[in-house]
Amino acid sequence: MHDEPGSGSNPFRAPAGEIDPGDGSGSRTLDRNDPFDRPRFLLGQRALAMGERYDVWDESGQQLLIVDRSGALVANLLMMLGAGVVFVAVVGGALLLGVRGDLEQVPVAAVLGFVLGTAAAFVVSVRWARRPDVRICNAADDRCLLVVRQKTLRWLTVGYVVLDANEGVVAHLSRNHAMGILRRCWEVSDRDGRLVAQAREDHLALALARRLLGSCFGLLRTAYVLTTPEGERIGRIERRLTLLDRYVLDLCDDRNRVLERRVAVALGLMVDVGHRR
Repeated sequence: MHDEPGSGSNPFRAPAGEIDPGDGSGSRTLDRNDPFDRPRFLLGQRALAMGERYDVWDESGQQLLIVDRSGALVANLLMMLGAGVVFVAVVGGALLLGVRGDLEQVPVAAVLGFVLGTAAAFVVSVRWARRPDVRICNAADDRCLLVVRQKTLRWLTVGYVVLDANEGVVAHLSRNHAMGILRRCWEVSDRDGRLVAQAREDHLALALARRLLGSCFGLLRTAYVLTTPEGERIGRIERRLTLLDRYVLDLCDDRNRVLERRVAVALGLMVDVGHRR
């Protein structure tokens, strides 16, 4: 994604004129020593890195955070292996029953086995997949500031907990796989479980088009709108037109800081990590 961490060059900037140039903080002075005290963040997956790593920059080109998700490759391979074994077992069992019953029933058994095997493999991939922790570290001194950890996996709903450096709960993130078939949505709750914000794909029609056509060479790029539970818009997460996974997290509309900046960054990262991995 860039030559070296902290090199000072920012390879992807928010396009000028697309969003309000205000700092989103009103009259408040931003703390430049706090990597989370920003109205806008640039998130990107690092290319040619060992493991799965992301970088977080500000608009001036300063690297703020380094994000590590070691173990993602091994976890994904084990999950795919388990899903594959279940698929083969279901299809093989259906074919065996068809052969024992009547040879004319073999085609029907094969189709039924394929459908059931696919469904079983999907359930296994959703229910058994354990996502490695996402560690968010300060780029200046490599201190771990936040950890996003998978917390619950109930049927088709997956939950994550955002922890601080002392393992204290900061917030909760959750999404529903079934609802995401039509329009993906993340819910953000505070440490006590009260809903404080939602991140939903920008339009239902565009969301359905992305399911059918993918990104369509960048014409259907992923975009989420951040809102309060009452529907007030407080921000946006939008993928840039690049080969790698790079996003702009814009919180300029959240002038009252409804969504804590640490939680917003964690959410911005999970939009990519949680859906694609």
